[in-house]
Amino acid sequence: MLDAVGAPSPSRALRWATFFIVEANVAFMYVYDRVRDVPSISDVSNQYVTTFAPANFVYLAYWVIGTAFLLFYVAALWPRPRRTRTFDPFVVPIAVASTLASAWDVAFRNDEIGLALMLTAAGVVVGSVMFVRATASPSRYSRWLRVPFALYFGWMTFALLVGIAQWLNARDLLATFERVATMSLVLIAIAALAGVAVALVYREFVYPAVLAWGTGGIYAGQRLFDSTVAQSALYVSVGLLIVAGVALIAAAMMPAQPGTRAEPRAAANAEARVNTAALGHGIRWPRFRTQPRPVLDAQHRRYLVDLDTATTGMGSG
Repeated sequence: MLDAVGAPSPSRALRWATFFIVEANVAFMYVYDRVRDVPSISDVSNQYVTTFAPANFVYLAYWVIGTAFLLFYVAALWPRPRRTRTFDPFVVPIAVASTLASAWDVAFRNDEIGLALMLTAAGVVVGSVMFVRATASPSRYSRWLRVPFALYFGWMTFALLVGIAQWLNARDLLATFERVATMSLVLIAIAALAGVAVALVYREFVYPAVLAWGTGGIYAGQRLFDSTVAQSALYVSVGLLIVAGVALIAAAMMPAQPGTRAEPRAAANAEARVNTAALGHGIRWPRFRTQPRPVLDAQHRRYLVDLDTATTGMGSG
C-alpha cells in the first residue's frame, strides 16, 4: 500500500527490504559454495560423520523450505486494496534466518564446528518464534501461514541433532562404536519426542512429517552400516508419519474457535450488543423490587385536594 503522498508504507517497505536481504544471502551462499579454497560442506561432513547421518536425498528439504519462503514473500508483496499486517511479524525473523544460514555456511566450511552448532541452535530459536507466531496469527489463513515456518522449525530441529552428533565427534567424545550407537539412539529418541510434543500441543502435522523425513533418511543412510540404528530410525519415522496423519485429521476436524481471531471477535461483540439491546425491549424480565410510587403532576394534585375539601365539608354539614 502507498501512503498519502504516494510513498510505500513502512510495513511494505520493510517487507521489500527483508526480501532483498534474503535474496542477498541466497546469492552469497550460491557464490560461496563455489569457492574452492576451503573444504566443501560434504568434505567437512564426511570428516565428522557418525551413524546419525542421513542419506543425501534428505537435503532436498532446503529446496522445499526455500520455495515455501518464496511463496510467503509472493503473498506478502502482492498488491492488495486493503492493507494487512498478517505478514509483518515474520519478515524480520526470515531475514535473520537467512543471515544465520550464510554464517553457518562460512563457519562449517572453515571447520568451526562449535560455532556452526551455535548458529544452528539460534536457527532453532528463530524457527520456534516464527512457528509460534504463525499458530497465534489472527488471520483466517493461519493454517496455511504456518506451513513454511513449521517446515523450517522442523528442519532446524533435525539439523541441530545432526550438528550435535558432529560436534561430539569433533570433540573426540565418541571413541567407541558403542558410544556412537548410544548417541545416535538418544538423538533419534529426542527427534521422536519433539515431533510428538509439537503435534499434540499445536495439532501440527508438518513438523513431525519433517522429522519423519529426516529419520527416514537416517535409515536409508545407515541400513548397511548399523542395523540397530537404522531399524530404530525406521520405526521412529513410521511412528512420526502416523502422528502427523492423526494431527492432520485433528486439525481438519477442529471447529472454528469463536473469539480466537480479531475480526470475528469484534463482529461477535457487535452482534452481542445488538442482540442484547433487542432483548431488552422484547422480553418482560421478572422484577424482584417493589413498584415505585406514582408521581402526581400539579393538575391531579389540585383535583385531589379539591375533592378532599368538598368531601370533608359535606361530612361536617
